[in-house]
Amino acid sequence: MNANQLSGDIPTMIGNLSKLAALLMETNSLKGSIPPILGTLDTLSFINLGFNKLTGTIPPELGDLKELGSLLLQGNNLTGSVPHSICVRRDSLSTLIMDCLSTGLVPAEVECMCCTQCCNDDFCCSWNKQRQRYDTCGNF
Repeated sequence: MNANQLSGDIPTMIGNLSKLAALLMETNSLKGSIPPILGTLDTLSFINLGFNKLTGTIPPELGDLKELGSLLLQGNNLTGSVPHSICVRRDSLSTLIMDCLSTGLVPAEVECMCCTQCCNDDFCCSWNKQRQRYDTCGNF
């Protein structure tokens, strides 16, 4: 469902999709917060909600997803820190992309020490090699 001009909140009824393996809703106009109920979808291994208009914090319940290997949330208006419940899974979470790269005087929207990539409002992303910041955007 990437780039399908979807708008509105992510429905909490998505929690009824117990066999859902991938949630791909990148580049739409989704707003509101990420429903914590996503953390109950045991088979969910890939979440891409990047480039929407999502707000609020990242639900710690996403750390309960034992199959989750990729979580992409860049290009939104999320705030706060990536929950500890997600960061402790960094060995099995191969891709974790957030808006956690500051640009000069503009602070990062999300704090994340365990992300694989950090992006900024200019859609520039830097790799975190071994989860240590490696900046390719010229921000030091």
